[in-house]
Amino acid sequence: MNPTTVTVTPEAANYLSQFIIAVAPVVFLVINGWIGVLVQRYVHNDAVAKAIDKTVSEAETKATLMVAADADNLAGRTFTVNSPEVVLAANKMMKNLPDILVKEGWDANTLAKLVAGKIGQFQAPPPPPGKAVS
Repeated sequence: MNPTTVTVTPEAANYLSQFIIAVAPVVFLVINGWIGVLVQRYVHNDAVAKAIDKTVSEAETKATLMVAADADNLAGRTFTVNSPEVVLAANKMMKNLPDILVKEGWDANTLAKLVAGKIGQFQAPPPPPGKAVS
């Protein structure tokens, strides 16, 4: 007998073939399900990321328009999430908020924080001390 050759009795071969026939579909289903979960997770994360990008872009547009509409580019003004301008912009954005972000827990308060942050990013810096804002 050659040391690299394995001999199997017919009973053992029958048992192994039945075992492989029984286990192979289960292994296939597990691997297939795992791949499905990975694909779904990627697609969901991609959809959420695209929705966030769209919403941030809309917030930037609203903030830019608010800053540009003011004579002094909102220099020296402070905005909070409760500022009327911010609340109005957030409520307008809420109407266009993608459903996937609503399911992720986004609400008008989240949008107000986003808008207030974008206004702060785009508004003119405050005037130097001692110079009045016109």
